[in-house]
Amino acid sequence: MRRVLCGILLRFRASSLDGAAEQAMLYAQGGASVISVLTEPARFKGSLDDMLDVALKVETLGTARRPAVLRKDFIFDTYQVLEARAYGADSLLLIVAILTLDELTTLLTVVAMSRPDSILLLALSGVFTREDALKFEECGAHGVLVGEMLMRCHNVKDMIQELKGVSSHTQGKTLVKTCGITDAETALVAAKHGANLIGIIFVPKSPRHVDLDTAADIVQVVRKFGERSSRVTIELDTFPSSSPSSMDTISTWFQSHAKKLTAASARTPLVVGVFQNQSVEYMNHVAETVGLDLIQLHGDEGFEVCRDLVVPAIRVVHLPGFHTGGSVNVEAIKENVQAGGTGAVFDWNVAASFDQAGIPCLMAGGLTPLNVARAVQVATPLGVDVSSGLEDGTPGVKNHMKVQQFIRNVVQPPLSSLDSVEEDNSCDDRK
Repeated sequence: MRRVLCGILLRFRASSLDGAAEQAMLYAQGGASVISVLTEPARFKGSLDDMLDVALKVETLGTARRPAVLRKDFIFDTYQVLEARAYGADSLLLIVAILTLDELTTLLTVVAMSRPDSILLLALSGVFTREDALKFEECGAHGVLVGEMLMRCHNVKDMIQELKGVSSHTQGKTLVKTCGITDAETALVAAKHGANLIGIIFVPKSPRHVDLDTAADIVQVVRKFGERSSRVTIELDTFPSSSPSSMDTISTWFQSHAKKLTAASARTPLVVGVFQNQSVEYMNHVAETVGLDLIQLHGDEGFEVCRDLVVPAIRVVHLPGFHTGGSVNVEAIKENVQAGGTGAVFDWNVAASFDQAGIPCLMAGGLTPLNVARAVQVATPLGVDVSSGLEDGTPGVKNHMKVQQFIRNVVQPPLSSLDSVEEDNSCDDRK
């Protein structure tokens, strides 16, 4: 006997049909497992009578063949749950976006009173992050349905593990930041292929500098791809005091925020505005005007600046004298030696020392599609940041094929690129 792999749920708006019951019967005879009936009268012209007609009609098929009837409406009161059952519904839709946690829990509890223990409660929509899954679990759900978000994800295994709560940075999830993006088309290419962070530069002297109108276009394209209309909110804790009690305190703080950044950028890319020694007022103006999700401080600004910014900040640390190796004190490096986007090669072992000290970092410097897989294996950074390595010589003009290859080689590194890791820890393939 051939095993049925899935059930089919069909929905229709009764007001658009001459006979709701007759249409439902066609669906049922075609093998539908669930029939969803709109009962909201004001906006969708549905009615409870339509649902009752559907329920009575499909009941004639007998228990073995009868599909379940689902009430689709704005449910917010326990009376509506009892009402749905009285009019023949086997199940109903709860819209999480319009309910408080207490309201959702109450409605699920009412439903649970009449549900056999063998029937599992699943959340069928609105799951994008581990936090979403936990919210439903707290309300009594036994599982969650994840659909289109996984289809957009370029590392399905990592995303599934993260939703289950067993994924972490050490399991190989490496963030990708494509920086120096100067047009919306390139931003969309990066987003479609799995970039977590899209960097646009507001430093006037940079050849990759963009104006506010262009930046706004980039933000809108990224938001549309991520199916959102506003910036992503990341709740951050206050940075430890200027004299923290131990390195462990700093490490714990950075790791906590790294996890939040990873979770926030898992479903939709975040747009990062890059600034260098510019006023807080100007940075906040740009962030609010174009809709930045994050700010990257690329000059010699102090950490205290972050407290006055309207969005969270990434602080660049420029390392003096470490382009060819040597030890590094991860507690004391603040000096600026490079302005970025130069293609200068960074010693990957230095980034590895940060990882060993429990300080997650985004590694930049001389990365290209050809060497990034080896760099990630050597340094195991939180993420990689690339700009000139995606260009063919003209600053700001990205080669879309290189964008695709770079991201793919981070997410799914080719085995051939990992063969000589021990022999080559800082490959110079810059343009």
